[in-house]
Amino acid sequence: MKILHLTDLHFTYALSEVDSNVKWKKILGFILKACKRQQIDMVAVTGDFCCHGAEVEFRRAETFLNELLENLNLSKENLVMCQGNHDADGDEEGASFEHYQEFCSRFTESAVCKNDHYVFISMNTCSKTSLLLYENAVLVPEEVNLLNKVDCDEFGIVLMHHPPETINNQEIFEKIVESGKVKLILSGHQHMSLPRIYQAGNVVVVGGMAVSPHRQWMASGGQIVEIDEKGNVKAEAIKLTI
Repeated sequence: MKILHLTDLHFTYALSEVDSNVKWKKILGFILKACKRQQIDMVAVTGDFCCHGAEVEFRRAETFLNELLENLNLSKENLVMCQGNHDADGDEEGASFEHYQEFCSRFTESAVCKNDHYVFISMNTCSKTSLLLYENAVLVPEEVNLLNKVDCDEFGIVLMHHPPETINNQEIFEKIVESGKVKLILSGHQHMSLPRIYQAGNVVVVGGMAVSPHRQWMASGGQIVEIDEKGNVKAEAIKLTI
């Protein structure tokens, strides 16, 4: 299984449509070149599609993702995603995610997606975060029940925007680890300079590079995450020059 893992795209209305198109065509070219000699099975995006949660930003993200899937010969069923704090409609705690939900519904209606014996589960760490309250990461307790969709012979993969160690209600995360049903977590938010792979109990966590980091000196990129037959995980960096 090979997963193209992207995070923190940060589409913004601050760029004109022309400038935005130039930037994202260039990014698409870099990503496709990195994927050229290998078959990508799934595309996973771990939030922050936008800068301000605006509808025009989601429309631009949608166009990009559709072009990406088409060039990878994948369908919308091969795309999984979760929301990030920048995808909130407002700055306050508990801001709604209506624009994100409308955007997400144009790709999928389910938080659970199966591909062979791999089960992808999207979990929300942003119900109490927003553009300004970016570190207030919590898991929704009821979403632990989504793990019931993973059978004992399946490989559970969770998408969450915030890295596990930053989540405030750690008792909920511990239930995820203790379930034994999750083998891999893909996260974003921290704008890593290289993909970060580490263990959280018996779970492998991959913290991704940001496609559009919030500081010019930060590396821009993504990663191809590969899982072999024995469940071993490795991540290959895709470095972007924007």
